Amino acid sequence: MPPIFALREIKEQAQELTIDTSVVIPAPTVEILGKTTVQEVLDKGISLSLIESILGTVENKNESIKVLAESQGLSFSEVKLKILE
Repeated sequence: MPPIFALREIKEQAQELTIDTSVVIPAPTVEILGKTTVQEVLDKGISLSLIESILGTVENKNESIKVLAESQGLSFSEVKLKILE
């Protein structure tokens, strides 16, 4: 166990610590265009389960989100918004 004086010094130093909250790390930007594929969206961190909950089972990850949306009778812009929510 450290001596009492060492514990007091550590406590004093801890009270002097400040946290810089001015640094903001932005989240990765995901942009979905007409030619954007499922794989590209997956590579940006969007989960396959989210995509499939909107579009159904994805057989080909190289297919564009737009083509998959339209093949399901869905609006591409609505699908895009749901993915990006």
